[in-house]
Amino acid sequence: MTAPVEGAASPPRRCGRAGWIALILSLLLNVFFVGGLVYSRFAAEPPPSPQQRFLMMAGELNLSADQRKDLRDVARVIRQKSQDLRQTNQPLIKEILEELEKPQPDRDKLSALFAKVSDNRQKFQADIGAVMLAYLETLTQDQRKEFVERSRRRQESLGNRMKRWMER
Repeated sequence: MTAPVEGAASPPRRCGRAGWIALILSLLLNVFFVGGLVYSRFAAEPPPSPQQRFLMMAGELNLSADQRKDLRDVARVIRQKSQDLRQTNQPLIKEILEELEKPQPDRDKLSALFAKVSDNRQKFQADIGAVMLAYLETLTQDQRKEFVERSRRRQESLGNRMKRWMER
């Protein structure tokens, strides 16, 4: 038998200048990447709520004091009716989900529940439409055109975002 040779087989390698440069560049890139993520998460303002967007429009449309008050009232009514719709439909949606969990869901019951949810939504939209129409009648023709144009652009923007999301 032979005994292993003691001592280092080869001298330790030293990292050259290129290795240090690569290490520093890698570290800097990682710091900038993480910094960018943190900045985008915390520094960016959250998007305005629908009510905030609605009220921001008041300044952009050059509304009178009475028109601004009416717009705040419209926003309040929409917020309340939205809450009412959620409270009305929440138990129905819970029932739908419970029925869907069953091994053999009752199609007729599901159809009836979906119809109730849809009817509630349709009533909500009709109520909101009536409130909006009454408000729009208080605006001048130019204000109404601008209001409708801004609403159209917003709707197209939402549609485009949804379309891009669906294409993923």
